[in-house]
Amino acid sequence: MGVSLSQASKYDLHIIGFPVKKLSTIPGITFHPHPYFTRLSLKRAVIPFRFFKKCIQLKPELIIVNTHELLIVSCLYKTLFGVKLIYDVQENYYRNLAHTNTYPILLKWPLATYVRLKEWVTRPWINHYFLAEQGYLNEFSFHKANYTVIQNTFRGALAKKFSKYQRSESLNLVLTGTLAEHYGTLDAIEFVKNISKYTSVHLRIVGFAPNKEFLSLLLSRISSDSRFSLVGGAEWVSHNVIVKAIQQADAGIIPYPRHKATQNKLPTRIFEYLAHQLPFFITPLPYWINYCKPSKAAIPVDFESSHQVDALNKLSKWDFYPKGAPREAFWNLQDEPKFLQVIKELLDHK
Repeated sequence: MGVSLSQASKYDLHIIGFPVKKLSTIPGITFHPHPYFTRLSLKRAVIPFRFFKKCIQLKPELIIVNTHELLIVSCLYKTLFGVKLIYDVQENYYRNLAHTNTYPILLKWPLATYVRLKEWVTRPWINHYFLAEQGYLNEFSFHKANYTVIQNTFRGALAKKFSKYQRSESLNLVLTGTLAEHYGTLDAIEFVKNISKYTSVHLRIVGFAPNKEFLSLLLSRISSDSRFSLVGGAEWVSHNVIVKAIQQADAGIIPYPRHKATQNKLPTRIFEYLAHQLPFFITPLPYWINYCKPSKAAIPVDFESSHQVDALNKLSKWDFYPKGAPREAFWNLQDEPKFLQVIKELLDHK
């Protein structure tokens, strides 16, 4: 979104967010990284106040807020200064909190209820909603009629088609994105261990693990094992690094477990793999299978099974992407025009 706005050459864009080691230099964009914090910390609690102070300094005409944690202070700023406000709903936070193990059981239901209450109470202040998933239309209704589905499609050029994997070759797999138990990271590790009975295989895990306890568990599973390598883990990984890892792989893995938090989601990695015409193994969720079927891109896998030779056979025999990469996987062809139109209309009607 930020790059699209900067390339429009008529917006002065400021991005306030999580710190990274190396910030990109993009004309028209100024980055304001806040201090690093952990999930349960005092530093996290004061971020809304830092954000509010920064908004007073910058005097924006439009705020796009992409986390529920900044909703209340954004609405307060709008009340005081009349700014236009967009809530970019990247997650169904209620389901994420209630149906995963991110927080202890005594915390997750009260937190989930509190977040959904905030999303309902702040409705009168929101000018427009961006929904990251089409499936969210069936999961909540606080967005009213003022919404546009803006999916996390791939921003980049069309990549060349991958060469078909041959069973006689070493298999290079990739798993990208947020690393967590409820995203199936450990299931991917077991999957690789199972298929290594039949072929030489290596899994490159590329992503950030926000939970320190889970990161320790992950490292204990893969340390001193040549079948695995980790890029990131305790640190954020740039998108360029993720793209490079995809380009070097024979296939991807998207092993999300079945639960309410993910059943209607299309993870960013699906669009990234589709755009690169990379075959990938997926959990057989009906929504995913139906979406990937026209491209012949994905192999459904029961990641809980210990017998995975059939998955390898399909990878070497199936004809993937007979019509090339689907246009709906690309940001500039699918979602960018809708996004820029909403921004233009909001700023034109002050």
